[in-house]
Amino acid sequence: MLHPDPSAATGGCDENVSAAGSLERATATLAGTDVRTALDLVRESPSPLASRHTVTDASGRHRHLLVIAERVLDADRAVGASGQMVDVSGVFDDAVGSLDTQVNEFVENRSVIEQAKGMMMLAYSFGDQHAYDVLAWRSQHTNTKVRALAAAVVREVPSAVSLTDADRSAFDHILLSAHETDDE
Repeated sequence: MLHPDPSAATGGCDENVSAAGSLERATATLAGTDVRTALDLVRESPSPLASRHTVTDASGRHRHLLVIAERVLDADRAVGASGQMVDVSGVFDDAVGSLDTQVNEFVENRSVIEQAKGMMMLAYSFGDQHAYDVLAWRSQHTNTKVRALAAAVVREVPSAVSLTDADRSAFDHILLSAHETDDE
């Protein structure tokens, strides 16, 4: 039998309970009725239950628990629940760390692509979507990732392309008077 252990944790619980195809979200305390409510759902449903709980243990650490259970019958009457309560905190923390890394890589990749697009927009006088389309087209035809192609453009343009003094002067004027425009 699966029994909740109120001494295992203190504080709040953010719970996702899935039973019989439905998803419920509730906030309660572990010592209260959150796990008990989940077990009641198991006893009422012919389907197994999976629920996730975030609890704070006695030392103040957040723990991520997974409860998987099914009802126990006695003469076709639900008398309890049987299953497992698993601490998946390490797996959860690893997943969050991996997601953080992927978001940072996305931001870095996006930054160099945006720089290359800006250079192309200035050089060819077209919009940002067209600049991206040209990068994507060149990427496909050269079997090079868009990020790598954009990085090469950003790396090579400053040494290979120079603006005239008149171009810089026009750009200076725009930069120094940009605050005077009515656009936002």
